[in-house]
Amino acid sequence: MSKIDKKMLVQSFSTGSKPTGSDFENLIDTLEVTDLEKQGWNKKSDFDGKYSSLSEKPTIPTKTSELTNDSNLETTTGSQGKADGALESAKSYTDSQLADILVRLTALENSEV
Repeated sequence: MSKIDKKMLVQSFSTGSKPTGSDFENLIDTLEVTDLEKQGWNKKSDFDGKYSSLSEKPTIPTKTSELTNDSNLETTTGSQGKADGALESAKSYTDSQLADILVRLTALENSEV
């Protein structure tokens, strides 16, 4: 069984051709990883997988007050202001409606006398 050149193999797959028969056997032989390749991969990192071992870690805020509100999301202060405004509008509307009712009741009383 002859081995397929890896560059040729990549070109073959990039064009969409699929290996069959002896080509497939050659493909399997080509995909075997050598000990030298494994050693090269193993030398790429000594990271132990622990977050605490990373360098140049970002500071992660623990409170929302440490974040920048660059999207102008609603804040407690803004919400309270809107709620206070809505309450004042409701009171003003209610007062005007009560005053209107009082005027009408007074007019009814005067018209019956």
